[in-house]
Amino acid sequence: MNKCGTCKHYIGGGDWNLCCTIKHPTPKEQENGMTFIFGHLCYKNTDACDMYEPKGD
Repeated sequence: MNKCGTCKHYIGGGDWNLCCTIKHPTPKEQENGMTFIFGHLCYKNTDACDMYEPKGD
């Protein structure tokens, strides 16, 4: 599975709503009932979301 740390949208570790440039919940996450009431939190080893795009080196 892809991880947030290898996604081009990932900007850093863990801060609520500041870990990536994608606004969460994504449309797909909303369809699945995910709400992130307290904000989205991710780390480099978190499983990536449906909007994952690999980093270009």
